[in-house]
Amino acid sequence: MGSGQKEENIISAIMPLARSLGMDVVAEGVETEEQLVFLKEVECKYAQGFYFSKPIPAEEAQKLLLNPVIRQRALPQINAEPAQIESRLAELANV
Repeated sequence: MGSGQKEENIISAIMPLARSLGMDVVAEGVETEEQLVFLKEVECKYAQGFYFSKPIPAEEAQKLLLNPVIRQRALPQINAEPAQIESRLAELANV
């Protein structure tokens, strides 16, 4: 994800299109709080990038996501519905 006006214009155009098609969007490359704030404003529910964590192995990521303390701190950072997040985490726990 870039940080310029052009990138914001592209994202602002993509979000309504994705919603109209029933698609979810994952913003990649989120590195700053400002980028995260913008993504919340355009109702992007999913994001990844160094703002959240450096790259880690899948097993470590799963443990991190299942940690209740980490989840409690992370949930206010995103716009996704808590029930939706809990459902996905339950799926991870069963893998």
